[in-house]
Amino acid sequence: MMQLIRRHPVWSFYILAFGIASVVAAGRYWLALRYFEGSGKPANYYAIVWDVQEKLGISNINVLSLARMSFEDPAILLSFFYAGAPTIAAIIIVFLIARRAGLRELFSRFKPWREGVSAAEGLRAYGSLTSVFLAFCLYFVLMSWAYGGEAGWEEIRPRIGSSIWIFSLYFLIGAFLREGGLLEELGWRGFALPRLIETMGSPLNASILIGIMWSTWHIPRDAGTYMISLPFGEYLLFLAMFTVALIGLSIIITYFYNRTGGSVIPAIMVHCLYVHMSSGLAYETLAWNDYGDFRSWLTVLLAFVILWIAGPELGRRNDEA
Repeated sequence: MMQLIRRHPVWSFYILAFGIASVVAAGRYWLALRYFEGSGKPANYYAIVWDVQEKLGISNINVLSLARMSFEDPAILLSFFYAGAPTIAAIIIVFLIARRAGLRELFSRFKPWREGVSAAEGLRAYGSLTSVFLAFCLYFVLMSWAYGGEAGWEEIRPRIGSSIWIFSLYFLIGAFLREGGLLEELGWRGFALPRLIETMGSPLNASILIGIMWSTWHIPRDAGTYMISLPFGEYLLFLAMFTVALIGLSIIITYFYNRTGGSVIPAIMVHCLYVHMSSGLAYETLAWNDYGDFRSWLTVLLAFVILWIAGPELGRRNDEA
């Protein structure tokens, strides 16, 4: 078994991450069945989260608000375990194949920029990332107002705040404290991405493969949400569009990952802000439809722009290649 894990560390990681997610998803579905028993409503775990969110008057979902909500209903703790599955799997696989030295290398990816990248280069990369996603967030605010009018503005206003300082605070929360980005990325970009770039020799090909792995890893989550509310053909269309969006997002992340020398901090920021744009700043008319959503198509567009500027190396330096 250990020989197999050492020969195929990325696939061992993925199988373990998928397995952990499947067990957690099964537990969430069972809790939802009990929660909605006799109500005639479908057993949707996220409806439990939304009920507690509404009860407590919470406008933004992040690790801090989820922790607060879990005191109201401990079932919400499972949100942490699902999102944390890739990181848990990465830590286990790294410990098995490289022990403490491997764990030191893995956690060193939380440095904002790594060896070979100067502070000036790192700060420029973060400045570019922040500028792009700040523009995206402002675009969503304007689109929510344009589509929803007064109702749209009233929906997103609590998530913006009453001043530029409050908006900046919400932006920072959105960039670092969304549970998916914060808890997943040490697995996807800290563990899997550098190994796939090394074995495949191409940052672009590695990004595409991670995008597919990342998308299909969500299937256990979908089994208790979209699969029970959508016809199977519609779900497959949703999965295809979702995969395209995550491939685009993966290309963006790899570009900033390379520009910071392999740090997972840009990955956390891009992932968190991707979620923050729609769930935090979009009026209901901007939700997912038969053709995807604005957030996803903006992401794909940005990925093409990065490919046009940086090429398939996606910002990888010559010494890394």
